[in-house]
Amino acid sequence: GSTRVNAASSSDSSYNVLFNPGSMDIKEANERARMINIERGKKGLDPICPVKEYEFDRNGQLLKYTLIDSRELLPVDPMAEVVRNVSLSTLKLRFLDFAIKKYGEQKENIDIVRNTK
Repeated sequence: GSTRVNAASSSDSSYNVLFNPGSMDIKEANERARMINIERGKKGLDPICPVKEYEFDRNGQLLKYTLIDSRELLPVDPMAEVVRNVSLSTLKLRFLDFAIKKYGEQKENIDIVRNTK
């Protein structure tokens, strides 16, 4: 099966919801896209269109297929910030893991000072 991700965020929070694209109808997808496109327009970004229409020939019969690609509804900028924060946290944890493995058997305290410059 196919699973898509729906995400919403603000400057101080975000959440992701996994769902099957069949759980969103075309009207809802278009409404979400309309609201997103208003914000994208304010930023000078191109509009998105998550509803795709295809036609194909199956044994001489023309069939129409509509796909809702809900990935286009994901906010790019806030997600980039989430990915950045996860990467920084991973680096910090790797550093602490290294420090603990290297100096963990010593009996004296280890001071780790963060340079903010």
